[in-house]
Amino acid sequence: MYLFVCGEAFELPGSCREQARRLCDDHRLNPDLLQDAEPALLQVLVQLVNENWLEPCND
Repeated sequence: MYLFVCGEAFELPGSCREQARRLCDDHRLNPDLLQDAEPALLQVLVQLVNENWLEPCND
């Protein structure tokens, strides 16, 4: 499966589908998602944060 962000495509295993859907639905990086995230998704999330395409939720 692919996660598309800001014109970039990130390939993820199908097992990340629900977690990617939660990320898209929330529009922010929720701490609950990080606890359950698979390593492949965590790697993409780190890249998105480092490129300022995603901000951690500070609630």
